[in-house]
Amino acid sequence: MWFVGLYALVPAVQRVIEAFTRVGKSRIIWDADQYYLDDPMMEAGHFLRLAQRSLGPGLVAASDLIRTSPPSIELVALPDTISEVQAAVARIMALSIEERARTCLVLADQQLLLPLLAMLPADTGPVTVSMGLPLTDLPLTSLVDLHLRLLHDHDERSGYRVSDLLAWCGHSIWQNAATLRTLRGELKRSRQDRTHLHALLPTEGIDVGPIEPLVRSLSPLSARDEDVHQRLLDLLRAVQVLCTDPFALEQAYRTAVVLDEVRHALDRAGYKANMQTYHQLLGRLLRSTQLTLSGEPLQGLQVIGMLESRATDHHRLILLGANEGHLPPTDVRMSFIPGDLRMAYGLPSRSDADAIAAYGFYRILHHTREVVLLFVDDGQAEKERSRFITQLDHELSPVATNQFHRSALRPAMPEGRHPPRDLAKTPAVLAGIEEHAEHGLSPSALSSFLRCPLDYYYRYLLRVPETEERSASLGNNEVGTLVHTSLEQLYRPFLGKQIDPVALEGSVKDIAILLRANLPSGTSATAGPPLLQLGMAQHALERAVLTEVRHLGTGKDILLLGLETPLDHRVPRGGGGSASRPFRVKGRIDRIDARQGMVNLVDMKTGMADPSELSLRSLDVEGIDARHAKALQLLVYSWLYLNNNPDVPCVRASILPLRSSGSGEGIPLLVAGEERIQRAQLPAITAIIGGLVERMCDPDVPFRHEPASHYCKICMT
Repeated sequence: MWFVGLYALVPAVQRVIEAFTRVGKSRIIWDADQYYLDDPMMEAGHFLRLAQRSLGPGLVAASDLIRTSPPSIELVALPDTISEVQAAVARIMALSIEERARTCLVLADQQLLLPLLAMLPADTGPVTVSMGLPLTDLPLTSLVDLHLRLLHDHDERSGYRVSDLLAWCGHSIWQNAATLRTLRGELKRSRQDRTHLHALLPTEGIDVGPIEPLVRSLSPLSARDEDVHQRLLDLLRAVQVLCTDPFALEQAYRTAVVLDEVRHALDRAGYKANMQTYHQLLGRLLRSTQLTLSGEPLQGLQVIGMLESRATDHHRLILLGANEGHLPPTDVRMSFIPGDLRMAYGLPSRSDADAIAAYGFYRILHHTREVVLLFVDDGQAEKERSRFITQLDHELSPVATNQFHRSALRPAMPEGRHPPRDLAKTPAVLAGIEEHAEHGLSPSALSSFLRCPLDYYYRYLLRVPETEERSASLGNNEVGTLVHTSLEQLYRPFLGKQIDPVALEGSVKDIAILLRANLPSGTSATAGPPLLQLGMAQHALERAVLTEVRHLGTGKDILLLGLETPLDHRVPRGGGGSASRPFRVKGRIDRIDARQGMVNLVDMKTGMADPSELSLRSLDVEGIDARHAKALQLLVYSWLYLNNNPDVPCVRASILPLRSSGSGEGIPLLVAGEERIQRAQLPAITAIIGGLVERMCDPDVPFRHEPASHYCKICMT
């Protein structure tokens, strides 16, 4: 019996070989090099040394090629993983077809396979892929994760998050499914944060039959884990029905096999798993399951993994992903067996896995004549090059100086300027602007136009939603709504009265209760990021309220006049300064109070505010630019209040930043250094607003992105 090229022998295999050896029936050939075999400090030879002690040195002596005839080794540092793939593809395409057949691409990072195959041109010639991909690195697993998150986050009253449904419908698995594109269009037109799936399925124009498995897969869960299993089976059935890509269908088949393994494991154990436990167990099995790609190893360019590299003997080898974390890998499968027990019973350990990875690395140096090692070096500790490269550089480089070459590739970065983005005002666009102006321009819309006209177009005319990347955290808009609603409820008992500092201080204990009660439907803040965000919001509100308590304690009375007060005012044709058309402005003021005989308008902000942004030299429309967007908002609030309350001679407007509420009076709006906005200034403010409206409606001035604006999340995507 011949035993060739073996390395890390499990006890059962070793006992079989020992049995053949005792009766003289074994022929053993080890695949080793003296460079690491003879050095007891080299982990690459660890298992070979153990095996040779009991099984002998083998029929063929270990080579000494790494030390006496090392290959040409080129170390190439790159800024990111995609640059690694691009550099490898460029080297491959610079070779002739014949030379490509003598070349092997080894992927220490298996996640680079799909980008590599996507970047290889069609005229590359024969390409053979022989490696395995963990299911967790493939698109279908991310769809399963997203699907489970949807099911977990479902609210019986309000349904699913629209942002999650958009990500689900837009997943790459569904790229050829027309019905999913239709459904995604319905979601984009939705103006709700949450919705039920059935509300998005029109009675005509869409064939519900093909997506029936999808609809079943998103049926609300009951308390049984069997429901989770069935929902995922329905999802895989939908993939089978809607997808024609063989690669996606193979992923669905492998995932279905894993689902059966999860079900059988739970049944054997008699364990009833909740959603979290089921998801964790499914993830463990998906990580341990590979989709195997196999090809003809004697034809064309070879693309293989580190495990398959033990069987290669190419002239040229390009290794991608030669970084710590991949070489050796750190994502070694977690075990339920404690480390002490593993050591006591001789079970594989982390150091054993490192030794196997080290052997795989040094094995590629045996007969290869050209080795290119590509690794990421972005200056961060977590992207450190592999320790095996450092070891080679330290030990082999001094004795083989001419064989080592080092280089660093950095792609040329384009100049960070965005070209002008213009959008002409067609008759339809102008009609939309006039309709918006007649219906009511909010202070936020006016400040958005001042900050970036193109951003105003997308937000308020096209109504493009500003979607935030979905995560376990609460979105910025959700935190803002949570804080504003809780503050309104906290202060409502004082509406129309002098604020009692003792009663206000006593209400601080209710802040945590109010915040939890006002959490978005279906959101839990018992752990993770939402718990931290809730704690930060509670701290900010308590600090703001206690600051006001101290302010009241100095003898300064505050009469609370309004909370979330809606106001609007219409300017007739010719009444808006330079604006020749009528317009209407409407807004909602967070808080109105009276202090020392003066009305004070307060705009609550969950973020920060800079006093310089709230200072205007004069009420000249030409002197107000994008830097004064927040000042314009306060100016419009003051204008609205004075027009709705003709008996009030002046007002004070301020922003109260809850994140840094050091003053109970907030940061005031200043016009020429004066806090008071006088009634006599109303015509000048009207002219400013009218000038902005006229600029909006000017057909000769296109909507253009303002390069200085840092808040455009829509027009710069």
